[in-house]
Amino acid sequence: MKIETAKVDDPFYYLQNLQTLLGFVTDRYWALFSPEEQQQLTAIDSLTQPAQAVLCRMVMRKGELFRESKLQYPEIADTAAALNELGAKGLVTTCAKVNSEQLASLLTKAELLSFARHTYPELPWPASLSKPKLTEQLQRQIPAEPSFPLVEALHVATGTKEIGVQLLVDALFVRVRLLFFGNLYQDWSEFVTTELGHRQYERVDLTDTPATFDSREVLEAYIEMHQLAEQLEQADDVLTLWPQLPWQAPKHTWLDRRRSKLLFQAGRQAERQQQYAHAIEAYRESRYPEAAVRWCRVSELSESQEQCYQFAEEQLAQASAAIDKLRISRIYQRSARKLKQATPLLFTLARPNTWQLDLPQAPVEQLERSCAAAIGEPDAPCVYVENLLFNGLFGLLFWPAIFAPVRDAFFHPFQAAPADMYSRSFSRKRQSIIDDCFALLEQGQHGDAMHATLKDKQGLANHFIYWEGLSPELLDMALRCIPAPQLELIFRRMLQDLRQHRSGFPDLIQFYPASQTYRLIEIKGPNDRPQDNQRLWLDLFAREGIDASVCNVSWPE
Repeated sequence: MKIETAKVDDPFYYLQNLQTLLGFVTDRYWALFSPEEQQQLTAIDSLTQPAQAVLCRMVMRKGELFRESKLQYPEIADTAAALNELGAKGLVTTCAKVNSEQLASLLTKAELLSFARHTYPELPWPASLSKPKLTEQLQRQIPAEPSFPLVEALHVATGTKEIGVQLLVDALFVRVRLLFFGNLYQDWSEFVTTELGHRQYERVDLTDTPATFDSREVLEAYIEMHQLAEQLEQADDVLTLWPQLPWQAPKHTWLDRRRSKLLFQAGRQAERQQQYAHAIEAYRESRYPEAAVRWCRVSELSESQEQCYQFAEEQLAQASAAIDKLRISRIYQRSARKLKQATPLLFTLARPNTWQLDLPQAPVEQLERSCAAAIGEPDAPCVYVENLLFNGLFGLLFWPAIFAPVRDAFFHPFQAAPADMYSRSFSRKRQSIIDDCFALLEQGQHGDAMHATLKDKQGLANHFIYWEGLSPELLDMALRCIPAPQLELIFRRMLQDLRQHRSGFPDLIQFYPASQTYRLIEIKGPNDRPQDNQRLWLDLFAREGIDASVCNVSWPE
């Protein structure tokens, strides 16, 4: 289908964007909706514009209970008529029942106090009670299961004939949101009202791309795991949820990634509650990137030092990510010291060159820019770039790979990055395209390709590119001074682990156009030390002969 976004000066722009989302999802996934959900979607499509607008406003807000007085918007002339239409279509009801907590969320303290005094006059209800205390006392009178008619409660609390409604399509829109985003952690209401109107996106052709959600079972399995993740965050005793965890790996690759993340979350929660044996069990089954490190860490806390030493040694041999090796090696060395073992350093980092810079004054929030101004010279400009430059160069060169229409990567036409960007399969799925991009570097054609992308794609959302900072002048200078083999080295390192290696680059770059060279400078104030991802980049630069150093800055107190 053709995707069009609404103009933000249209008072119903949010509704038009919602219609775009619904149209995309129903065109692509109609067969995954149940007969009841299909009837609801058909009913929504048949609504008048005011009724659709009120429905959209409710969907974009939290919860499923609303007061009519809180659904008044200037572009909607008759909210009451719209609600009547929604009720006639079975999309809302005025017969909702509530418990005390739900009632408290809808009423002000004064209204809640009026309700309590009118409904339970035999009990004392002093005006000095805070709203939480008032709610707590009402909980003793009203069952936890919603049982008090909402409309009656509003009439009693407000002294008016105001109605309250319950949205009956909340579950439907959970599935719509999941099918559109490919996740349930994004708040699509904000997306509808802002993103579509203010950002432009690369058009990824999804016509021939197999849909990630290829069955209702996959859809429901994801929702179940999402709900379980929410319960884990709130559980006082994580073990009560342990039997419900998805211990058996599904055959669906994308769903298995979500399972690994859920098991990692369960392990973290068990670790926080000092349930170390269960934490290890979850980490062992998870293939989430950080699981192996946490497994070693918990082993250090709970196992004997001999077991920890042996286990860390095994994991160190298996770890593929540099940052995992660095962190596991620390645990390994600590265990070795406690056991008085003469263990060789299995993972060491080269020490970067360091030098001192004294500034007359340097506000902390402007430290890097102050240093760039002090270091730079007319014929050797120094620029504060941090992660902006190399990420931007990567985004320009590998644009075809980033936006390749591969499975499980793009769920809708408004993504700034593929959903599998941080997965281990990112490069494998796009290997031929990535090889073509590296071929441009080897042939010296990368500059032309990057300039063409800068011109053709300017302003399109890309998680690797900050357009306001990546000017044609900066790109020209970088291409002139950074040799292609060094760019290839950096890009290959990034592709090993995009989650970790897209950050940690030195703060400054100083160009020497006359000699077509450059140097990288990491700025550190007093008592500041390089972080792990920074140390890994500095190590690579030192080993490969790339001029990179740490500048320790001081200034008068």
